[in-house]
Amino acid sequence: MKNMLIVIIVGLVISPLALSAQEQIEAFGAGYFTAPEASGTLVTTVAFLEPPVGFSYPFPVDFVNYEYTLYFQTTIASVVSNIPFSIDYYYDDGDFFIYEDPLKDGDYGVTPPNATAPSTFQNGTLILQGTLTNLERYDDPFGFMPPVMVADCTFTGGSRLGDLAAPNPWIMHGGMDITPGTYPSGYQQAWTMKFFFTGTVGAENSTWGAIKALIK
Repeated sequence: MKNMLIVIIVGLVISPLALSAQEQIEAFGAGYFTAPEASGTLVTTVAFLEPPVGFSYPFPVDFVNYEYTLYFQTTIASVVSNIPFSIDYYYDDGDFFIYEDPLKDGDYGVTPPNATAPSTFQNGTLILQGTLTNLERYDDPFGFMPPVMVADCTFTGGSRLGDLAAPNPWIMHGGMDITPGTYPSGYQQAWTMKFFFTGTVGAENSTWGAIKALIK
């Protein structure tokens, strides 16, 4: 486990994007599935974009008059047990969609899919869409560290696509919490997703506190 955690931490530190003062996209939401997590399980995530505190978005946002929601769906390709170091989840490529909605009606509801989820996370103007590839998740089998995720990201469409520096290369660094009470009733996971452009950003030093904040 110690070796696995060192690999994850060092990867975040030396990543050319991990903690740069740059534009990024941040979302926090909840994931659900209707079968036990295993190869072939369909996983759906609905989320709200976070107001920009300490960072800026790569496109204009107005959190007073709009809400911004994200919908993502993928399938678990395989689960590999590397105990005592980690339990690794590998996912198929999946598309995500980001909406700007003046109705501000996003509602998790209870035990999705339901009357409001995912539908209220898929309405409004589609401002960005893209694909996550090479999505991997690493779980600490002893529960001392929360699961962490990483994926390559390419933006493919949406009304704000032209505001991005480029549609790729981007990367998604994410965190997950499976502790009951951290996600709405009827869901199984709390998801944090942070998207960074990696094309021209140089490497930066960081502190352990800043690294933990990245996947908080």
